[in-house]
Amino acid sequence: MLFTFVSVWASISPPTIPEPGDARFGYFDNAAYIGPLTSALSNTILLALFILTFGTTTGAHFNPTVTVATFCARLCTLPRMILYVAFQMAGASLGGLLVRAGYGTRQFKTGGCWLFPEEVEIMDAFAIEVTTCTLFLFLIFGVGLDPRQQQVIPRSLSPFLVGMTLGILGWVTGYSRYGYGGVSLNPARCFGTYVGSAFPAWHWIHW
Repeated sequence: MLFTFVSVWASISPPTIPEPGDARFGYFDNAAYIGPLTSALSNTILLALFILTFGTTTGAHFNPTVTVATFCARLCTLPRMILYVAFQMAGASLGGLLVRAGYGTRQFKTGGCWLFPEEVEIMDAFAIEVTTCTLFLFLIFGVGLDPRQQQVIPRSLSPFLVGMTLGILGWVTGYSRYGYGGVSLNPARCFGTYVGSAFPAWHWIHW
């Protein structure tokens, strides 16, 4: 709940498409670039802090994608996976409602959870989501989840490296395609966003 609230709030904006880039600077001088950049920086730090704070008590399970992946890797049992995902979705829903209460309206979007189908085909966005999510899982297992990597990477560095992985992937996919707000990587976060705002017809691409 808390992570969804603060990570959504960090990249919240009105539900309008950003201005396109110009011929001189492209996206590098407007909201289409600055928005994903600031969101990536804040979410990198926030995720690292949440992992450090809650890692010993919850295993830092804030993301259904990661939880299901740890189950497939035999690092999490089936009953625990089901409970984690259920509570992640419930907490994200509450977080989305808190965002709506704080923002004062349902009319908002947040980085990683918006798309304008008139500019970007839904299947194009789906391809980006699948590819980037696969890369995300490979990287976070390498820097934080695979017990064999502890001989290479100290455990104290893992939260920062996982946060950096999330932030960088969200950033580089957030400005490269006009009309697309970047990869989600966390379906619970977008689910909470839609509970607080509205469910688009293409919300399934985050899963």
